[in-house]
Amino acid sequence: MARNICTGIVLAGGKSSRMGTEKGLVSFKGKAMIEHAISMLETITMNIIISSNSCKYNYLSKVIVEDKVLGVGPGAGIAAALNKSSSEINIVVPCDMPHLSQYFIEYMLSKWGSKKILVPVFNGRSEPLCAIINKDVAVKMEAILDEGIYKLTTIYDIIGVDYLEITGDEPGFSDVLFNNYNSPSDLDS
Repeated sequence: MARNICTGIVLAGGKSSRMGTEKGLVSFKGKAMIEHAISMLETITMNIIISSNSCKYNYLSKVIVEDKVLGVGPGAGIAAALNKSSSEINIVVPCDMPHLSQYFIEYMLSKWGSKKILVPVFNGRSEPLCAIINKDVAVKMEAILDEGIYKLTTIYDIIGVDYLEITGDEPGFSDVLFNNYNSPSDLDS
């Protein structure tokens, strides 16, 4: 896939209440967790958008997009970032999943096939914050949010999501691929 036909969207707009501090800025293996996400995405595209309502990420010199409606969950951040994106294909990743790999995301892109939304499923659990999303769904996402529907998996279901079953044999897969870190104790384990 050509390097700049897609955009990477890093979700960093959560409340970080369990972490006790801005989660994306927490150090993991020598750098901020958000920097792991950005570094991984930059191996695929230089078009990077950070979805956040915080100015603490300005040092990264990336486009930062705030939610249109605050406090309603990641759907609002995704919709706002999709509206800002100039790419049809958008790779959405959370800032707190530092083990995601270029090879796994490229594998997901190889399975894209012009879907609306593609979400991986591993061991029966979907990972809705790690997704490939078509820009065209932004308007529909906003309409669903305006109806007061905020649960991301419900939004995806209404729009039409394709699930990608992950067996563990995919390129770039590891047992910790989908580990996310929400609290200091998660970092210790």
